[in-house]
Amino acid sequence: MVTGVFVGIGSLVIWYFSCLAIEKQVLPGNYEFLTRFLSTLTATFVGAFLAFKFNSKLDQKKLEREKVEFLYNKLHAYSRAAKRYLWSIKRESDKTVRDNSLAEEARELIYECELYKHMYFEDVPLNPSYQYAELERLAGECDKHWSKVDEEDIQSRLDACQLVGNEVQKFDQLIVPINKWCLDAANRINEK
Repeated sequence: MVTGVFVGIGSLVIWYFSCLAIEKQVLPGNYEFLTRFLSTLTATFVGAFLAFKFNSKLDQKKLEREKVEFLYNKLHAYSRAAKRYLWSIKRESDKTVRDNSLAEEARELIYECELYKHMYFEDVPLNPSYQYAELERLAGECDKHWSKVDEEDIQSRLDACQLVGNEVQKFDQLIVPINKWCLDAANRINEK
């Protein structure tokens, strides 16, 4: 009922103004200024609102991209530390020597990645306990390779280096799915 009354009154107002326009009667100057003011005000508010939404969307994309880049950089730092750890395993005299500070650095970095995963990205294929256990398993393999080295035989040292290089490549294969996820996430953000 009330809606019908408003629609009826609105129709009468539109009819009145359309009759004035058809009869070419002159409206008072106040109506012209009022319509200009209202149209300018409406355009300004709509433009400001759309600009705000657009900037908000750009800021959101930038923040998401920074999160993915941070995770990717932490993962890269973990990879470097782990590789340095594997390459630091050497044989001196009768024992094999490891740089445990590099192992500790790698462990801290992978657990930082896990923290970031739980804060922002639940779907990252990252399992730090598995990653670190595999790193230690590969370090054990490197120990075995170096334990077979004869100090006097240069060929056995070269063979051990090659076998350690193979273990480092195995480590690289562990990181590939996570790197791929980071690159795919960055592409998804850029496509938005």
